[in-house]
Amino acid sequence: MIKWADSVVDQIASYTNQGASILSATGTREGWRLRFRFANRDHFESFVEALNERNQSYSLLELIEPDKPRLSVGSLTPRQREALVAAWEHGYYNIPRETSGEEIAAELDISHQTLSELLRRGTEKLIKSQLVTTG
Repeated sequence: MIKWADSVVDQIASYTNQGASILSATGTREGWRLRFRFANRDHFESFVEALNERNQSYSLLELIEPDKPRLSVGSLTPRQREALVAAWEHGYYNIPRETSGEEIAAELDISHQTLSELLRRGTEKLIKSQLVTTG
């Protein structure tokens, strides 16, 4: 059984009172890494406002809205995102492939080598930000 300190319980209550559902919480050397879900954008904005009013420091790493592309702060470059999305849209990742890297590169007006580098670096960033936990 875990007994949380009163300050931790109060902090969690302050998050959930603003409409946040805590999806995960991981302690690191730098502090806590939390994932939240909000019912709507207004709840999120109230949450951020409450943090700012209490002078609590935070870093927004990712903001996901249903029906909109993910925004990952400090993650993919615009060119990496463009290359990855184009590859996906043209069936590059399907089995069997529906297009070649050369065709996607031509579509984007870049060299095949540049496309390859954008896809590899973009994939690496996605794996690191979405699948690998550090701490």
